[in-house]
Amino acid sequence: MDPVPDPYITPKEYRNAELAPELDLVNGRDSNGIPYFFLQPIAVLRNYNTAGFTKQPERIWRFYHKRDQLIDYNETLWGLIKKNYRPFTKDDLQLAAEEEHDWPNKWVQTSLDKNSEWVRDFSGDERVFGVLSVYQKVERDEDQNKEVVNEVKN
Repeated sequence: MDPVPDPYITPKEYRNAELAPELDLVNGRDSNGIPYFFLQPIAVLRNYNTAGFTKQPERIWRFYHKRDQLIDYNETLWGLIKKNYRPFTKDDLQLAAEEEHDWPNKWVQTSLDKNSEWVRDFSGDERVFGVLSVYQKVERDEDQNKEVVNEVKN
């Protein structure tokens, strides 16, 4: 009887592992010419939600700075609309890393003690990076941002 393989591999094993057969990195498109879902450009939108009693000052600060959040979303989504994307790089693994500061401290410490995958540094396979892309923000001037904010207020 063959041994049952692990359901996942560790990042150290990425380089020597065989790619999954469903990751058709050569063709990358279905019969209609549309890129497979996992090969379409990635848009990263930050989640500004926090929870917990100790995070109340941060929640209040964010409430009064919703405009900054709106501008951030606006620039990211404008990049998506304009199809402004670039090749994925290893640095892009850290695109949403600032959200980790919103995680409960006790939960993070417990995860560190247990060596949980949730708190490990991200790593990836260079073979996959070559076919990925990520949307870039399109910076807009202050007048355009005010226009969007006024539309949302109304």
